[in-house]
Amino acid sequence: MTALTKRQILAGVTLASMAAACSPLGALNALAPKEKNSKLLRANVAYGADRRQAYDVYAPVNIAADTDSGLAPLLVFFYGGGWNSGSKDLYSWAGRALSSLGYVVVVPDYRLVPQVRFPVFLEDSEAAVRHAMANAEAYGGDAQRLGLMGHSAGAYNAVMLALAPNYLNLPANGPNPVKAVVGVAGPYDFYPFDVESSINAFGQWPRPEETQPVNYARKTGAKFQLIYSTADKLVAPKSARNLASKLKAAGDDVELIAYDKPSHPDMVAALSLPLRGRANTLGDVREFLA
Repeated sequence: MTALTKRQILAGVTLASMAAACSPLGALNALAPKEKNSKLLRANVAYGADRRQAYDVYAPVNIAADTDSGLAPLLVFFYGGGWNSGSKDLYSWAGRALSSLGYVVVVPDYRLVPQVRFPVFLEDSEAAVRHAMANAEAYGGDAQRLGLMGHSAGAYNAVMLALAPNYLNLPANGPNPVKAVVGVAGPYDFYPFDVESSINAFGQWPRPEETQPVNYARKTGAKFQLIYSTADKLVAPKSARNLASKLKAAGDDVELIAYDKPSHPDMVAALSLPLRGRANTLGDVREFLA
């Protein structure tokens, strides 16, 4: 059997299994070929006491570090799953794909519904970012050149950390270490809550407007890339469009990218080696982060 045929079979099997939700994306760990120029640097680094408060660190085999600092930019990637499913152990293919671009990549777990509700999964995400920043140099990363990225619910987490002032509490007058924010297929403007996952995650919060990233649009100094698909059946295109409009009005630099064919899971699955033909996600992210 040729390598090409194996890839064709892999694409067919995984795309069929991914049609219903994000969680089967973990099948790519077992089936996808590994990136040759990236590696798992640290596994299960604890940032809290709960078993889900841990992250993995990926790095290029040969880090193309900045000549002054000797360090590579730090990128934190949050996976999706409706705030009620997912595991960092299922996303090594994403960590390795992103680290192959020349970044030290952190992939955190965070506590999920029903163990927690909003805003606890954001507080976990914040704690993971802070821990990664505090230890970035030990991983070969530069905490002052920080990128936040996520897919689906993970994109929500990344964008909320960048925008809502009560999370990272970045200094109002100092340099913002968050240089870039990438949201792939993220929900940013989805109230009223009309699906089970959002009802369970946010429905108990007494001030629902506080749960919506679009309400926190402000000038941050960071650059934003929002990727969405008009074929997405889970997150409406208006979500990215509305946030982009608000961010631009606030004075932020925003790149809004629309795909017309990939499904909700395809947009992040396209980071993996065998499925890169499904969307130009990796290429668009590479160009943006550079």
